[in-house]
Amino acid sequence: MKKAILPAGAILAATTATALAHTGTLAEHSSFSAGFMHPLTGLDHLLAIVLAGVFAAALGGKYRIALPLVFLAAMGAGFAVALQTGSIPFVEGAILLSLVALGFAVSGVIRPGAAISLAMVGGFAFAHGAAHGAELGGASALTFGAGFLAATAAVLAAGCIAGERIQAGAFPLASKVAGFLAVGASMFLALN
Repeated sequence: MKKAILPAGAILAATTATALAHTGTLAEHSSFSAGFMHPLTGLDHLLAIVLAGVFAAALGGKYRIALPLVFLAAMGAGFAVALQTGSIPFVEGAILLSLVALGFAVSGVIRPGAAISLAMVGGFAFAHGAAHGAELGGASALTFGAGFLAATAAVLAAGCIAGERIQAGAFPLASKVAGFLAVGASMFLALN
């Protein structure tokens, strides 16, 4: 199973349609509230953020704080880069691949070490931020960016709290179910 993850992810990234959750007009992306709502209304973003929080709890210790901070910093960096460049190739594929990789990590199918986990999550968060920046165009970057980072921080915290409950044994199969559902959702999003 583990040997099939990389090829499956590569196929998923190569065949995904663009702009899954990134539509709308400039006016829709020009406020703090629009930024705040964006990660909450895009299934791809919401799942990745929740999974990152659950994964942070699974790593435990200092990584419960470090991983969400890396996620937020990398997401902000991706946003800033995309504002300057306009777009980054394969962003949508990377976003879908984030659901697969984080889903498998949360479910326990893969168990990357802490350093690899931070790098993996940082790379995926960069792609999520780049998607936000590419779609923003000339709208107010500061207010929109502050909004989506605030919502992301809140969802990461909720995911981490849920992950801590899972780690405490409150819901023994929840991480496996959540991980596999995220992988399934990525396949659904890739096909639509």
